[in-house]
Amino acid sequence: MKRVFILLLILIIALSASACNGDTTQDKESENPPIENSEEPSKEPEEQEQQGNQENGGEKEKEVVLENQAFKVYQPAPNADIEGDTIVVKGLARVFEATVQYEFEDGHYVYDKGYTTASEGAPEWGEFEITIKLDEKVDGQAMVILYEESMKDGSRLHELQIPVNIISKE
Repeated sequence: MKRVFILLLILIIALSASACNGDTTQDKESENPPIENSEEPSKEPEEQEQQGNQENGGEKEKEVVLENQAFKVYQPAPNADIEGDTIVVKGLARVFEATVQYEFEDGHYVYDKGYTTASEGAPEWGEFEITIKLDEKVDGQAMVILYEESMKDGSRLHELQIPVNIISKE
């Protein structure tokens, strides 16, 4: 019995030593880092932006009107006058599982609450669009609140408040 134990111990030590032999060679891929396209000289950021606009048919890049570390909003602009029966919120989000939570309220009542899914989840920026139908009772100052819900405790993370002015439909 003692011999079997010693043989097993020697076998374990031999396997451990061979697995941890201190081989410091790296993969061939990591020895030679990828070479960037050296045919085209480096361009200044302004030139790259102009080229990007030309490639997009001269289409102007969307202007971010409000942002924090998790959201970049294109519309509505803060304190925008909203006429009609809907508010459309468009932007980019970098949130867990691409889930954008929102709430629409006037300081007293929550008129709408829900979520939408962005085109990409964190760590990438994904596009999102939210359409909020306005209640006839809403008039004056209101707020669209975007946030990410904590998976740990359900609290709000990265809350972004967008104040808007609702113009009466009368």
